[in-house]
Amino acid sequence: DVGHLYKAPETLTRFYRQNDPTNSMNPGIGKTSKRKFWQENTPDETH
Repeated sequence: DVGHLYKAPETLTRFYRQNDPTNSMNPGIGKTSKRKFWQENTPDETH
């Protein structure tokens, strides 16, 4: 469990992306993108 405080390993990030292609269920988990469809964060949206 990585929550929003820790960076998820690449394998877990791939799992999140495969199971939630729109990034709607828990955006930002594991320090991933908080934006729809996994778009890159802009500098002012960093964790």
